[in-house]
Amino acid sequence: MAGQYQHRQFFRRVPNALLAKYFETRGVDLGVDFENLTETDVEPIFQALAALSEEQQANLEVDLQDINALANDGGIDALRNEAAFYEDATFPEEISSIDGLHAKFMWAFLHNPEYWKGASALLHADTVAGQFWRKRNDLPKVPPHIYTRGARGTGGSLSCPW
Repeated sequence: MAGQYQHRQFFRRVPNALLAKYFETRGVDLGVDFENLTETDVEPIFQALAALSEEQQANLEVDLQDINALANDGGIDALRNEAAFYEDATFPEEISSIDGLHAKFMWAFLHNPEYWKGASALLHADTVAGQFWRKRNDLPKVPPHIYTRGARGTGGSLSCPW
């Protein structure tokens, strides 16, 4: 498990180039020169983040905590499963070439956002304790809804019996 989220620890684990790209895609200018910052000198990033409005901080923190939560071996498996669903044969090789779990997940978050939601749901379902799963025998017996290839927002269709 990735552990409890802390800004400074997170910033040390994600390469500066990926952090710069993340803030750029979110339209947030921290005023930090990421190129001339050492990978472990996270104080300027932390101070710049702290200077943002509470609303901006909260919006960014949602993403950063999600990335941190998935930064484990189970998260990698979930992302690979999503890539396989989308028939992306290059994804496993690309993500394997990146060093560090947090770097892998920041990269995936930035480059393959369509995989993110499914991978998050898969990992969450895999980590829910067995005591919280309930067997249901009282559901109606109807034919299953079957998704055809590409159903997750890519033009697939739902086979429905009615």
